Amino acid sequence: MKKVLLILSFVFALFFFSNLSVYADSTSTTNIKIDGSFDDWNNVAKTKVGSGSYYNEAAVVEGDTLYVYVDTKDYTWGYIPTWGGYTINVGGNSYYANFSGGSSNFTTTGSSNSANFGTVGTGVEVQENQGQTKMFEFSYSLSKMGISDLSNQVVTVSNSSMGTQAVKAENIGSSTSSDSSSSSSSSSSSSGANSSTSSSSSSSSSESKNSTGEYTVGNYNIVIDGSFSDWKDITKTDIYFNYDLYNIKEGAMVSDGTYLYIYIRMDYTVTNDAYSHLQASGYVLTVGGTKYDLTIVNPGTGTPVTNNLKNVGDTQKVGIDLWNGAKQKNTIPSDVEGMAAKVYGDKNAPTDAVELKIPLSDLTTSSQSGQIITLKNGNLGDQTLTISGGSTGPIILAVIGLTIAIVGVWKFNERRNRKKV
Repeated sequence: MKKVLLILSFVFALFFFSNLSVYADSTSTTNIKIDGSFDDWNNVAKTKVGSGSYYNEAAVVEGDTLYVYVDTKDYTWGYIPTWGGYTINVGGNSYYANFSGGSSNFTTTGSSNSANFGTVGTGVEVQENQGQTKMFEFSYSLSKMGISDLSNQVVTVSNSSMGTQAVKAENIGSSTSSDSSSSSSSSSSSSGANSSTSSSSSSSSSESKNSTGEYTVGNYNIVIDGSFSDWKDITKTDIYFNYDLYNIKEGAMVSDGTYLYIYIRMDYTVTNDAYSHLQASGYVLTVGGTKYDLTIVNPGTGTPVTNNLKNVGDTQKVGIDLWNGAKQKNTIPSDVEGMAAKVYGDKNAPTDAVELKIPLSDLTTSSQSGQIITLKNGNLGDQTLTISGGSTGPIILAVIGLTIAIVGVWKFNERRNRKKV
């Protein structure tokens, strides 16, 4: 009996002390919250970046989420690139972070070289000392990229606007942190032509994404009228060059399986002298491996549109010219709907925007199912808009289900007839 009690006491002591150890470890975990209060970064080591060590930067990883901190405490009147330009490297794969939203609260949007992932986090900027000091923090979830755990991955963050250094993220364990609900709201609308300036992953138009993060067929209620309000819930992609972060354009492309919808807004980030006139040429549209050079033209002609938009609210009907280089064939589809308009940017400076509705039958002889569609313009930036066709899987499953049901009814009737005999 004594031996039994001794063994039980030993087991209890072992259990008690092991739990103490676990509890101590858990209390040392840094819980980062994107809420504009930067105290939770106090115990995280900072790295000085920039040619003059102007910035203090830190990064941590919890679960599938990366958290990044930047300040300008050593760089009076310095700026932090809150528009984006951040490159996140995970195990040799590069992802990109850009931001949209108001003057202090931001939505983080993610992308790679081949796909757009929509909203992946939030960000907050706080200014102190009458704007002399700025602090910025943001989150970036990699779950949409199919990465569920970053604990065994080497993760680095860099931004060419701040320097050439890449900051290595510190791993602080499983995800227990959360973004502030107040900072997750990033909806804002511009006046005049009601052009949307925010990004959101939850769309009332029922977008869906496949396993690679590319957009699949959705249900959209887009009217080509130059108001652009029906694009407000569709995720936008910032379009820019890393060497020119003063001209940030945005674009979106979606499909309902019958039509391809394209949205482009020229620079919307500065007050004047921006790249605000509509870019009519240089678009490369690839549909299922077939490449087209797309030009925005005056309807029914091959003439690129010119700057006829003078005042906010002005609209102009447009069409497209398609050149298939492989077939050496040029077409000007008559069934394309297009409208360009002068709208407001984020700081109420005028800029141009355009929306297009193109029947997929003008681009391919088959349906969109299973096809990758991309759009890029090397005059606007390095980014590529990507969508993909829906799978035929649901149809196959429906057929299989119907077959099983028919066989089941047949077997049931056969069994019932046997009983009657």
